[in-house]
Amino acid sequence: MRHIAVAVLCANLLISTAVADGVQLGPPVILLWGPGGQGYGEQTSVYESTAYTLGYDGERCTAPWGWSDSYNTVWARFWREAGVDGWNAVTAWCSDQYLPIPARGASIIVGGTYAWQGLSYRYGTFSIYYAAAAVSSPGEWRRTLRLVSVPSGVTYSGPYEWDLPLAATKLTYQLASLPAYKTDDPLTSYRFEIEILHVPEPSSLAAVLAGLVGFGAMLRRRRR
Repeated sequence: MRHIAVAVLCANLLISTAVADGVQLGPPVILLWGPGGQGYGEQTSVYESTAYTLGYDGERCTAPWGWSDSYNTVWARFWREAGVDGWNAVTAWCSDQYLPIPARGASIIVGGTYAWQGLSYRYGTFSIYYAAAAVSSPGEWRRTLRLVSVPSGVTYSGPYEWDLPLAATKLTYQLASLPAYKTDDPLTSYRFEIEILHVPEPSSLAAVLAGLVGFGAMLRRRRR
């Protein structure tokens, strides 16, 4: 199994909500995939910055990308097709995702994340781990991981949604354990999406609340 080096994780954890050289960075989403209790095999990450446009970074993909059958590796990748969702490079599997920071009150959904195991995988389950990131303003963000599709023939009763906290108490922790799915066709495997919400400023929330209260009062007066 290809274990993810601690040095790589530490480098990722240095990315936080900050302004560097005039470029604002959003908090990264770092997911680790591997057999439960056996270490981590693969990493997928989502990064945000005002330097990016809606689309994907082709330099983070290889095409064709070959994955190998392994008894102890959990594979996880973003599937990107040329001409779809702003992706202008070749059709490929990607390990990382680069997106613009959504405006206050808006969200971005990162779809097409697949997880699977090779035909010789020897474990009955696999696990998803979350790598905590150092974030200076956790109140500005909400991130959610969702299981969108379960492979045919797999029995799984949930959960299907996990909050990704911004202020974590340890470097990594387990989000979920799922039944293994062995295949030579990754596009039939588990499919996930990640939603990143940039919450409105408190003043904006107060204005919305005041508007709702006023609307409710108007409705009550009309009923009378």
